[in-house]
Amino acid sequence: VSRSQADYAAALADFEQSIALVPSDNAYFSLALTHRAQDDLEAARADLSEAIALAPDDPFYPLYRGSVQNRLGDIPAGAADYARYIELVETTRTDGDPITAGEPVAITIAISTVIALPFDAISGAHFSALVTAVDPAVDPLIVLLDPSGAPLIGDDDGTGTLGSFIADYVLPTSGTYTLLITSAPARATGSAQVGIELLTP
Repeated sequence: VSRSQADYAAALADFEQSIALVPSDNAYFSLALTHRAQDDLEAARADLSEAIALAPDDPFYPLYRGSVQNRLGDIPAGAADYARYIELVETTRTDGDPITAGEPVAITIAISTVIALPFDAISGAHFSALVTAVDPAVDPLIVLLDPSGAPLIGDDDGTGTLGSFIADYVLPTSGTYTLLITSAPARATGSAQVGIELLTP
């Protein structure tokens, strides 16, 4: 209640008292949301790390920490968190055809389903991706994997609405990259459009 009334100091005191009595992932998560509302992102990240330590298989916590990591400018850590979210929610993977720069494709996004779209690129190429919802209930999340399968950069709601956006990311090596696309939790199944751009050096 205190948090909804923007009485952040009282909310923080409540959650900290709860944690002092019985540490729980839910209390740390509530504390993180309060710190994030105050733009205290370092504290929010620390709170979410505590929540993850207590409940490592809850996908919400790496999802939220990934957003905080990105806002702090720690892009590799954000990508790792988004990849962990995907790992925790994935039940089905669809390997799509290679995607071509400048040729958007239509996809269907569903909770727990991950779409993998490969593309070839050379070292130093500037990569951008945009996934926009056609159906307003769809909330796409994306992660770019390098040729070895390691996460490089991810995004959720980077368009400012329910869309994901990666802009002008410099690819570190030549090879076949993969763009993973899935849904943020509690969203409906629906259509989206995916497009990428590659600018060679």
